[in-house]
Amino acid sequence: MAAQFPVNIFLIFGLSAIRVNGDVQLHDSCRQFSTELINATAFKLYKSNVAVSPYSIWSAMFSVALAANSTTAKEVYKVLRLPKESDHTLIKGHRNLNDQLLKMDSCHSDSVSIMNRNYVFSQNDFQMNPLFDAITTFGIGMESQTLCFNDTETAARLANDFISSSGFKSEIMLTSGFFSKSKMVMNSQATFKASWKLRFEVLDTTIEPFYNENGNIINEVHMMRQRNRFAFSHIKEMDAFVLELPYGPDGKYCMLIVLPSPGRFITEVYRKLMKLSLVNIMDRLGKDTQNFGLENIEVRIPRFEIKTYLESSLDTALTKMGMSEIFDWELADFSRLTEEWVYVSTVDHYASVHVNESGAVASSGTTVVFVDTLDKTTSDSGGGGRSSATENPIYSPGFIANRPFIYLVIEKNTKSIMYGGAYGELTEECLVYKEHFL
Repeated sequence: MAAQFPVNIFLIFGLSAIRVNGDVQLHDSCRQFSTELINATAFKLYKSNVAVSPYSIWSAMFSVALAANSTTAKEVYKVLRLPKESDHTLIKGHRNLNDQLLKMDSCHSDSVSIMNRNYVFSQNDFQMNPLFDAITTFGIGMESQTLCFNDTETAARLANDFISSSGFKSEIMLTSGFFSKSKMVMNSQATFKASWKLRFEVLDTTIEPFYNENGNIINEVHMMRQRNRFAFSHIKEMDAFVLELPYGPDGKYCMLIVLPSPGRFITEVYRKLMKLSLVNIMDRLGKDTQNFGLENIEVRIPRFEIKTYLESSLDTALTKMGMSEIFDWELADFSRLTEEWVYVSTVDHYASVHVNESGAVASSGTTVVFVDTLDKTTSDSGGGGRSSATENPIYSPGFIANRPFIYLVIEKNTKSIMYGGAYGELTEECLVYKEHFL
């Protein structure tokens, strides 16, 4: 395989670019990938609470796209919804998107803090294409380190030390399994910490029942509550109520909570959300606020913490979305990365979201492991009491999230999904509906 970067490789993809002042904008690409990824993970792999960071995964896979060639590249670019543009143009678009997502007004830095870093660790005898090294280092700011992977424990420790020394504080640690039989390990990490614009009072939090989609009590939760003015809409086309809870003084970031109408399942609602599009939903919220003002409503949502680890399930999700060749040792073409024959053995993802009366704290990490095709047979690199009572959940006026709901942490200018998932238990009926329609 020739180590080259054909500038016209993307002309066959058939995707057009959105431009502002001549610059390619990738927020639509990231958003479309994000909504599909949440569907492929949160609503097809799990029966209960789930958290995922689509942006962290998209950012990691963007680097994979730059490494891929031929039909492998075609698949990755199609799934990531990247337009037919040169590497230089796409990297500039990636940088512009990062700037829009991550740069905060200095006067609001105490209210909202967000960081994203990308790393690559390679085996000391791995021959990386210098051009790939250059465009990822100077183009997207990827920080690289060469290590000896023979001692996997030491390699993991040195990699974590490198991440820590770069100034990034994370609860996510790379384990020795990532370096076993590996040639290169890519890692993308992100953190998010934000205070509500309108905080909940801790003294107002009470213990209340939480119901499943059949109206059965499944547990008790710490229900936060307040009455205030929020952007709120009943979107009939989606059979759901939508509430926007802003973060920080300027509301650049928000948590969007989508609560299905009584008798509706969250998988059914999310399918309609995908069809309607997040942009249209946000526009509807804006128009309703402009026409009717902010709604003075009672809001009750659970205090919650969700931690999700996706290993082989993420590989499955990406494959079903159309990205299969990267995992195929016979078909994978990463000749823009190296002249060696490598493929991706796994894409692992960890995400945690903690929501309380003050705001939200979230973190995520996505790790892509490249192995030699000669090690294909040993390439498994990578790697965590209900009540029987039946009652009816309360459907009083206001926004009372005492049954399963969808949550999305969004950057409003680009409408990009930073974190998202579902809270609550999916019923058997919901799972049957999901298998039939999705």
